[in-house]
Amino acid sequence: MDIDLQFAHAFEVTPEEAFRIQQDLARRVVRDNRLGVPSVIMGVELLRDRGLGRVAAAAVSVRWPGLEVVGRAIADRAVRFPPIRDLAAFAELPVMLHVLSEAGPRPDLVLVGAPGWAHPAGLGPAAHLGVLLGIPTIACGGKGHLGQHLPVPADPGARVALIHRGQVLGEAIRTRPGGAPLIVTPGHGLDVQAATHWVRALLRGHRLPEPSHMAAAMLRDARRKLGTLLREDRTS
Repeated sequence: MDIDLQFAHAFEVTPEEAFRIQQDLARRVVRDNRLGVPSVIMGVELLRDRGLGRVAAAAVSVRWPGLEVVGRAIADRAVRFPPIRDLAAFAELPVMLHVLSEAGPRPDLVLVGAPGWAHPAGLGPAAHLGVLLGIPTIACGGKGHLGQHLPVPADPGARVALIHRGQVLGEAIRTRPGGAPLIVTPGHGLDVQAATHWVRALLRGHRLPEPSHMAAAMLRDARRKLGTLLREDRTS
């Protein structure tokens, strides 16, 4: 898939420039639902190895509603941006964009294992990716999100609101017995109700929705085989 960016910017910038870019893009996040019924849904998962200074990403695309796999890709690259948590997108998006371009047809919806709205600037990597591509995105799991939630009942399917300063940013969902709840927030082009609807529709007995589960399994398998992240810097 050729990447057709709605907005483009450099990634090898200073932190000060990155904050300015982030502020501009945060104003472009669409917070209502613009998604109809998707034909192609992609899951993108990330793995950071700070010791090696690398980040890996895997992407799996499926057809809705049958969830047939129509594309997959995995790659890693050296990180060339300082380790600033609130600016993680500048380290992670280059490799995410690469695997997205290699993982089949252009998706109608992307699930990302990184924060979306629930971010200090309102623009976590999932939201950032959605704005750049003009594609609806959902933040599904990942660390570093804002918000607190009440304990989630043990029954699979139970869910409670994720709240920050009185605003509902998403939901914590119990996706399987005994597992940690999954944090789901919109990224771009969806509201909370639509984001949680699609994540729940894509669950097939795993903690993550199916395309994200398959992408995460690719990363685990690569790390198990090589003892670390992928060594070849194919995306540099």
